[in-house]
Amino acid sequence: MKIHKPQIPCTLPVVIIDTDNELVTKEIFEYCGSFKDTMEKRTNVQADMTNFDIWRDTPVFDKMLTKILKLVNEHRYSLEMQEWIVTNAWVARYGKDEITKPHEHVPAQLSFIYYLNCTGNPSPLIFEGEQDYKVEAETGRLIIFPACMRHRVDANGDGDRWVLAGNIHMKQMRIDEKGWGR
Repeated sequence: MKIHKPQIPCTLPVVIIDTDNELVTKEIFEYCGSFKDTMEKRTNVQADMTNFDIWRDTPVFDKMLTKILKLVNEHRYSLEMQEWIVTNAWVARYGKDEITKPHEHVPAQLSFIYYLNCTGNPSPLIFEGEQDYKVEAETGRLIIFPACMRHRVDANGDGDRWVLAGNIHMKQMRIDEKGWGR
């Protein structure tokens, strides 16, 4: 596992972890290649996308969501905080020239992107600021970042760009406690 420490002007850290993609099972791969676009490009994601609570559609992401929460809870910036929960998670499947419009994920505290499958020339994640910061799309890469950071994806190149993305809240800040990891 390789952990990157990018220099981004932000008071909170962006965590980039390169994994060996061991959590992407045959079932996840098959699901990602065949799901129907339920959002119909009505969100910032202008690519095929599932609904916002993927765990209600399929259990194939359960281990991955559990691992992401474990990494967040074990991060040194989280040690003095209460437990975290994933409040939204979705899959996006980008084809050629598909984008994500600039946005942020407030009121969540953290957001994440896990690159499930990247082939050809996939577009990077771009954090906007005085100087944009690009994080290349690589299969197995997990990015955890402050939800208030504005970001986008420019026109995807040739090949696949499949991601699991989501939002994370501190459990004590969620009155309804709906989400993954209750």
